[in-house]
Amino acid sequence: MSYSNGKGKYQKAYEFLFKKLVPSTGKSGSNLGEALRLVNKVVSRHYNDGDTYSDCIHEGMVPEFNKGKFPFNGKHEKLGLELEHLYYNGDYEGSLDLVLLHIMINLSSDTAVYNPESNRLAAIDSPSGRKALVALGLDKVFVNTCGKGEDWLPESLRREGVKIVKRLSPETLKELKCETLIEHHRQLKYDYGKKTKKVSFSTDRSILSKKFAKLEREHKKSLKAADKALKLRIKKMEESKQKQKKLTAKEHKKAVEYYKELETLTGSKRADALKKLINDKSANLSHYTTKMLLLNLDNQKAKKTTTKVQRERRAELIEKLVKEINTIGKLTLRLLNYDPTNNLSLGLRSGSLQLSYEYTEKLDKLLVEIMGSEEAVDNLYKRCCRRY
Repeated sequence: MSYSNGKGKYQKAYEFLFKKLVPSTGKSGSNLGEALRLVNKVVSRHYNDGDTYSDCIHEGMVPEFNKGKFPFNGKHEKLGLELEHLYYNGDYEGSLDLVLLHIMINLSSDTAVYNPESNRLAAIDSPSGRKALVALGLDKVFVNTCGKGEDWLPESLRREGVKIVKRLSPETLKELKCETLIEHHRQLKYDYGKKTKKVSFSTDRSILSKKFAKLEREHKKSLKAADKALKLRIKKMEESKQKQKKLTAKEHKKAVEYYKELETLTGSKRADALKKLINDKSANLSHYTTKMLLLNLDNQKAKKTTTKVQRERRAELIEKLVKEINTIGKLTLRLLNYDPTNNLSLGLRSGSLQLSYEYTEKLDKLLVEIMGSEEAVDNLYKRCCRRY
């Protein structure tokens, strides 16, 4: 079973909860929503692009899940540890199962449990509730505290009583004077020294629609924050480029030749020729996204794809990158006042070569799509282009 082909273990819940918890852009407002976004990114990159969890960390697409940072901090720290264990054992599908399980448990309470088939809450002791518990892999565990204050227990045990983790008959419960708690446990994905772990349901007994309405308000804040962050990122990158300088006639001529190459670039460009374009001094005069797009194109061409899906994805991204690189070449030639009808440069242009904000925003979003996150784009920018 696989989520990538619509047959995941909790497929209906995955499709429903992803829409509810993960905003279209930016980070989720909740820990578990953000965990789902990050895990989904890792799984998607693995199956569509051939990237491993380690690749995603290295490129800055996701943080290391075992570092105890948001969203894998506080009560979700062990979730990060379990996820890391799954990835290093190649269980990418299991990572989605695990996060979805945590989300559904969090949406449940001591009176109603989340049903992954109907995406509704079911009374925990009803037939549908019991089926939901089975579907979630949760087992009832009876914890009996017996003999508190009874003379038949040794004095050292009398105050606290003894615990018997077992379902006892009514007669035995009465005879041993037991107080019984019912807990729900799940199997751990790897051993912390225990085979199972107690599940703590949410204390929020409100209906799902109210819980999701609250998340929707957080999503709206997230979307506004993402849009603000995008504008700020573009502004910072624009401001950090080199100061205005007047091009010499020689620099201008080389720049025109360089951008003519970009305008006619094809996806079949050889790796050595592509690297030459990346390292060309004229690239330093360009808009900062030029070099970032070329680096991504080089990366895609170097990828070793093993499946049809990965090959199709690689071809799709190469096509998108080449199209925008061609457009940058065309637009920059206009900025250089190059007239293709008579092959003449009509004048010198001073300063870094600017593109419109709208087009820059489009290129930024493309880079985020290809690289997997805003953080990965920022990391590449710092490595390749900050000084320009």
